[in-house]
Amino acid sequence: MIGSQKIKILVVDDEGANIEVLQSILGDRYRVIPATNGRKALELAHKHKPDLILLDIMMPELDGYAVCEQLKADPSTSLIPVIFVTAMDAEQDELQGFKLGAVDYITKPVSAPIVLARVATHLRLISAEQSLYTMDMVLGGAKWWVVSPLRQVFAAVKGTPIESKVNTLLRQALNMLEQGRLYLQLQKIHFKKEPLELRAILTELLKEQDAGMHLKNTFLDRLEGAAHVVGDEQRLQEALGILLDNAVSRSIKEKTVKVELCTGINDKTIMIGFSYHGKMIPAAEIPFLFNPFPTEDASGKDGRTANLALANAAVIVQRHGGSISCESGGEITFFSVSLPRAQDEQT
Repeated sequence: MIGSQKIKILVVDDEGANIEVLQSILGDRYRVIPATNGRKALELAHKHKPDLILLDIMMPELDGYAVCEQLKADPSTSLIPVIFVTAMDAEQDELQGFKLGAVDYITKPVSAPIVLARVATHLRLISAEQSLYTMDMVLGGAKWWVVSPLRQVFAAVKGTPIESKVNTLLRQALNMLEQGRLYLQLQKIHFKKEPLELRAILTELLKEQDAGMHLKNTFLDRLEGAAHVVGDEQRLQEALGILLDNAVSRSIKEKTVKVELCTGINDKTIMIGFSYHGKMIPAAEIPFLFNPFPTEDASGKDGRTANLALANAAVIVQRHGGSISCESGGEITFFSVSLPRAQDEQT
């Protein structure tokens, strides 16, 4: 746990010289705990509960993959971030590590500035996650702190002309707190990093949407080759499903929603677009579409309303290294998602 005490980093490598190099890079800033084999690494991880683990892959008996798998399977060590430090730099090797729960890779021979930068980045992320956890707990408690006095107020006005209004305010207050919790939780959930095919995900989403709404959406597939990305299939399905549902719900009746798959602004990205006919979204409102919390207008009154679903979609896309945007003019509104194309598909 990051706090006032010196941060602990467990360094695991069967070559003593490699440990010495990392010790010389990190020793002045952090407490380095060395381990020269996988079994010793597991023992020290349980004993010291390090804040971060730098783990070699190629080791005798118990290799880095097996160590990482055991760490993630044990509740007492599953949340400790693992960075692989290895000469194995093939994409399939990285994907294997990410599948097992690693958060990053550093290739050998190591560079001191890169090691320090990567370590500092992931320690900042740990600190941010701890802050989010604290905020989540506070919001969870606040829900009940708010409920009790509001229910007393509701009981006092029951049967009076303002009963309905107070009841509405109570529901809004609870909903606001729950929105805050959900938004924070989504930002700290672990996302898988697996090879995915977007075309298959979109096809399945459209099939479900067409069956549920009894309408036919239009799928414009303008992408050449496979639509490969790396990410969490469940979360990406959720984000793209939110955008599809949003387009369908905002669309004028009898008008079809167009879903487009194509190359982004360059060959390194893939774009998914959702366009529909409906009421134009004012330009001043677009920057607030992905805001999870309501805002106030200049007079201090409630202004733009929160849209938790779109905010959640934006967080998911951003956590996949992508971006989300909206353009609206006349009767046509266009939501787009841009995601990094998997390296083996870049031309």
